[in-house]
Amino acid sequence: MKKKFLVIAQWDEDAGLWVATSDDIPGLVTEAKSMDDLIKRVMAISPELIEDNLGGAGEMDDLLEVCVQSSFNLQGTALH
Repeated sequence: MKKKFLVIAQWDEDAGLWVATSDDIPGLVTEAKSMDDLIKRVMAISPELIEDNLGGAGEMDDLLEVCVQSSFNLQGTALH
């Protein structure tokens, strides 16, 4: 059965890095300087974390969905 694992990518302004976390994949926390590198890291570590922490290997048709989350303060932005 196909499973979908949601991964959230957020920009850490203070550290100058992209950070990925997931409530669906216990233990998934990784960071990188670029989004491309972050996705590569997520793809590299997710299968082992799924196997170790969820009691089974991921299937080839399972889907890793990486969503970019951006937060900003409305103060100082132009509202149209």
